[in-house]
Amino acid sequence: MFKISKEKQLEINEFLKNNIAKYPKNIQLFIKERLYTDEDFVDVILQIYSYKNAILNELNPYYQFVDLLKSKFPSLETKKITEVACGFIPALSLALNASIQKQDEIHVYDPQLIDLSYKNIINYKENFHENSEPNADLLISDAPCDATEIIINTAIKRKLEMAIQTCICSGNMMFYSYRDFMYYVDFLCYRLQQLEDSGFKVEKEKTDYSRLSGCPVILVRKRM
Repeated sequence: MFKISKEKQLEINEFLKNNIAKYPKNIQLFIKERLYTDEDFVDVILQIYSYKNAILNELNPYYQFVDLLKSKFPSLETKKITEVACGFIPALSLALNASIQKQDEIHVYDPQLIDLSYKNIINYKENFHENSEPNADLLISDAPCDATEIIINTAIKRKLEMAIQTCICSGNMMFYSYRDFMYYVDFLCYRLQQLEDSGFKVEKEKTDYSRLSGCPVILVRKRM
């Protein structure tokens, strides 16, 4: 799917030489099978490509998401941000840090986080759950799968702004019908509309990646 230069392939190969053992065995095999193929458009590999700056920003789904965040959330630099279900590498938060001058660290949650250090990011190698107490004004997530409804519930309970790039395996379900998936997305937006009485606005938006996948971004933001 992506054309990775020979120079960047060497960087990625060196990264994997030093770090692939940090991934579960089945994911190690998956990476070896899909890397640099027409089937590399999956999160675990995209995270590596993005971490090593192997994709142009305008083609990078994480940077596209960041561009949407910048357009929708004024003063993003000063917001306290928590990323939920970030996967093995918090590529979305890394793209955000590279795009704006964040004043506070971004907090990232996922039990699968591999042992890497990042500037201006605090790692929590654990699940985010409904009793979590995020130090956040804004919750963000890219394809959170079974954490989708936990994020929704937390945003409602704590009256937080939120941005989720949805995916077809949201909410502990794999949707094989696009119509059923969109019904589910509309249901999530309906639940979030209860925040409108507290001065929030619920929206569905799309990045170029969203248009390709058909999965919208759900946004909850304070009315201006």
